Amino acid sequence: AQYKFCFATHTEILTINQSELPPAPIINYVTVTPQQNIMIEWSTENLVDNINSIDLYHQTSNLWSLINSSNQIFPNQTSHNTTSNQVNHYTAVQQDSCGLFSDSSIVHSSVLLNSISTSPQTINLNWTRYYGWDSVASYNIFRSEEGAEYLLHDSVAGDVLSYKDTNLCNVIYSYYIVANHPTYDFQSRSNNISITPNFIDFTTPIDVK
Repeated sequence: AQYKFCFATHTEILTINQSELPPAPIINYVTVTPQQNIMIEWSTENLVDNINSIDLYHQTSNLWSLINSSNQIFPNQTSHNTTSNQVNHYTAVQQDSCGLFSDSSIVHSSVLLNSISTSPQTINLNWTRYYGWDSVASYNIFRSEEGAEYLLHDSVAGDVLSYKDTNLCNVIYSYYIVANHPTYDFQSRSNNISITPNFIDFTTPIDVK
């Protein structure tokens, strides 16, 4: 007897969606504290519910290094004990409970203030731009005279990175700069600097021979 067999094939395409990565964290600001450490604050709005950690990285001119890792949503800030007399760069990454990492956040960079006095009774200030926001609304200039309380001395537009302070006395002046967020939601303070301006003392008799 002869038998005929029927054969059938079935093909089905399965689509497996790649797991969605956590969104990149948002750093609100980095700022120099009055104690001259660096404070970093990040937003909690886009942190995932199943967060495993939020990792903060720091860079000056070398490679990025991990400075803080936390599995807590609050507090959403940390202090970094490093010198403020340099530009400090920071970025953040979040990891969820599945071990998936987000992209890095936008890098935020602290403001570095410098000063020089080349003319009598004059101090020239210059500073680095605050990076991390879309723009800077303005910079506030705070000044202290002979160790007194810092007071707001002047303000300049957000695209101005220098200032000339004139008609000064023969005393120590201290300064710091504050960068203002474009909608004034946040601020970032620079390092402190102190300087005595060049000064000609006209009360001293000139020795004429």
